[in-house]
Amino acid sequence: MSEFEDSFIGFLQTHEIQHQKEFHPIFQRQVITAAQNVSFKLNKIGANSGLENKALWDLAKENQIKLIQIWEDLWLTKREISQSRVLAALGKIKKIHGRETSVVKINNNQLIDFLEKNHLAIPLKGKHKFGLLYRDQLVTVISFSYPRNFGSGDQKIKSYEILRFCHVNGHSVVGGLSKLLKHFIENYKADHLMTYIDKDWGDGEGFETIGFTKSNELAPGKFYIHPETKMRIQNISYHQTENKLDSTEKYILAYNSGSLKYTKLTKAGESI
Repeated sequence: MSEFEDSFIGFLQTHEIQHQKEFHPIFQRQVITAAQNVSFKLNKIGANSGLENKALWDLAKENQIKLIQIWEDLWLTKREISQSRVLAALGKIKKIHGRETSVVKINNNQLIDFLEKNHLAIPLKGKHKFGLLYRDQLVTVISFSYPRNFGSGDQKIKSYEILRFCHVNGHSVVGGLSKLLKHFIENYKADHLMTYIDKDWGDGEGFETIGFTKSNELAPGKFYIHPETKMRIQNISYHQTENKLDSTEKYILAYNSGSLKYTKLTKAGESI
């Protein structure tokens, strides 16, 4: 058993989560099943490039299994966030009712600070930023892009992308996303919303329950992991050329499971 696997299983044991390490008959791969129809596949740096993960995600979807990809680099460098996501997938987090929270505007510094502590992806600034306060504590944030206008005349619509959304580690705000979207639509007359779902962690079911529709599926994206620091580079064009990464830096190339694009067309001010 690797140190990575031992750490993950130890975490489940600490939280008294029943689990089973097994060679799954559907995936034909070793996974850790920790709840009915929820399995975790551990991706060790250098041993698994992730190229097979999209096909495994498709198999999981066909068989109504939630397959979550746990990458060693994120488990090492963003342990608390990763653990919180695992607990959330298993329904083992504290729930706050949205009616007990209030919507507030936040600035980019507050947004970035919250994302760095509670979101696995690269923190992004947003044009519009909001949060939910619970007992004077920020427990949820959401950010939106600049608007994009499509069509013309009476057919013109104003579209915004949801750039980031997350709760504070270990918690979930029931109805929080709906509350924030309703506030945004009413105040900014948004006709159309879109966002992307990371297939390593989910299938967009939460967005479907509030009226979003899957409009596209994106191919697996590649990223690089430094073999010593375990730091991840997701946007290679921003940092340096791909050829330099391959030849000199000796980063390890890996692929995620891809992503899903979800959209919602809504009359401005309509309740979600």
